[in-house]
Amino acid sequence: MKKIVFAIICVLTCLTLFATVTLFGCNKKQTNPKIENYAIEYDEEFGGMYVKITIADFNSKGFAFGDSLLVEFSNGYTLDDLPYYNGYYVGIDEPLLVGYPGYPYIKLGRNNGKDLWEVAGVDETTTATITLKEKAKYLPVQQAMDITYTDDQGDIPDAVFGNFRKVTVGDLKDGIFFRGASPVDNQHNRAPVVSRLLEQNGIQYDVDLSDNDAKMESHVGKIEAGEYDSTYFLSLYNGEKVIWLAMNMNFKSGDYIETDSVPLLMASEGFAQTLARGLTAM
Repeated sequence: MKKIVFAIICVLTCLTLFATVTLFGCNKKQTNPKIENYAIEYDEEFGGMYVKITIADFNSKGFAFGDSLLVEFSNGYTLDDLPYYNGYYVGIDEPLLVGYPGYPYIKLGRNNGKDLWEVAGVDETTTATITLKEKAKYLPVQQAMDITYTDDQGDIPDAVFGNFRKVTVGDLKDGIFFRGASPVDNQHNRAPVVSRLLEQNGIQYDVDLSDNDAKMESHVGKIEAGEYDSTYFLSLYNGEKVIWLAMNMNFKSGDYIETDSVPLLMASEGFAQTLARGLTAM
């Protein structure tokens, strides 16, 4: 009987010790994912800034779309409780970190609002530190809004793949004014498709909103070298029927003055002034 009791005590003791070790392991303090003092780079095309770490590398460190983040710049400016999405799923002029498909790095910005680079008062010497604040806080929004982006046309119709459609606002005549993906920048395999749609719809003038001189020269060089077929666009370009405006996405940029509740444009060129210049040229 003594041997049996001793065995039971030993078993209970071992179980107790095992449980104690397990509890100590569970109570070990967890450190939230963090990247420290990463360089930033101004996005000349759309405003805002890239944090120079790829989306894949950033996510591999424990971050995920739908997380809440704390962003601290070396100049003291902070963004607290910042959502991280793979698209621009915030309201106008609201900040976010975005890992948009095709971006070279993760990007900090404000959605169609004031340029975060200016708001934060940063420059090329400033660095950014990003810490996970709350896991999956914004996951319901991420899941509801999650974009599906493909560079493979497959059986997708040209107009859908090229995001090509009529503009019907105001008193514009039907079939006169169109918008679409770029017929010259082929990073998403859409340029040949859109170039073909330009020809099919009798487009005679192209206003390129995003490219600057260097990018346009690079794109055209690739077409001329036969890397992809945007022949009709090239004919417009050679016929001086293309203008490129190098605009960003901040439609609130530029100077305005309120007169009788009507916003009037002033001399400093911003989004509206630049677009007006392109439409005038057309």
